[in-house]
Amino acid sequence: MSDGKIFHFRKTLIILSPLVLALTSCSSSSKTSPADSPEISLSADRNEIAELRKNIPEDVRKHNDALKLILSSMGELKEHPQKVREKFNHIQRRQREDFQKDRRKARDQFSKNERKTKDQFLDNLKKERDKFKSKDATKEQRKDFYSEQDEKRKEFFASLRDIRKDFETNERQKSKDFYAELRELRNEFNEEWRNYNKRWQEWQKKKQEDRQVKPYRPQPARPALSEEDRKDFEQMEKGQ
Repeated sequence: MSDGKIFHFRKTLIILSPLVLALTSCSSSSKTSPADSPEISLSADRNEIAELRKNIPEDVRKHNDALKLILSSMGELKEHPQKVREKFNHIQRRQREDFQKDRRKARDQFSKNERKTKDQFLDNLKKERDKFKSKDATKEQRKDFYSEQDEKRKEFFASLRDIRKDFETNERQKSKDFYAELRELRNEFNEEWRNYNKRWQEWQKKKQEDRQVKPYRPQPARPALSEEDRKDFEQMEKGQ
């Protein structure tokens, strides 16, 4: 196993370890309290696990749920390998759609805030100009005022460009990390799926061989016809 897969496996264990500890704790408490109702104990276990899941980031929780679903599908030979792959493809397609939807929402919100900030800044500049025009000012004062406004405008839009650049950089990194995680998950799935497909083919082959090689089971001998029955059949054949 490569170092990358070992690291990812350990990471998954670290993520899932709170759930494992919760299950272990719940199991121990049920043994020490036989008088408790099983229904109440099970409900408490589920509530505790639900609380622990809240501490796991949503994207990690989705990853774990998807991985658990895939592994459960390949734990036993219940479904055709193609069906299992279709389920996996559906999960990844849904993850991509959710991610792209979130990114569009974040981009729209950023652009909305950016536009609001820009409009507010330009409106403030206009108010300053209107206030300045209402006063008597010398040529030198007007020159300094408009030069100051121009400098404010340059600094503001330069700041907006920097903020936009940082946003785009962060978005590209999020996309890069997300699709890298998808590829890693697909590689893990493909490895497990190849083993599952091999087991499935061997199982189908064995079933076919069992159908072809059936043990010989002699049929019970028919009872011999009595003389009276034999005469009746002969009369039937002659049409009598």
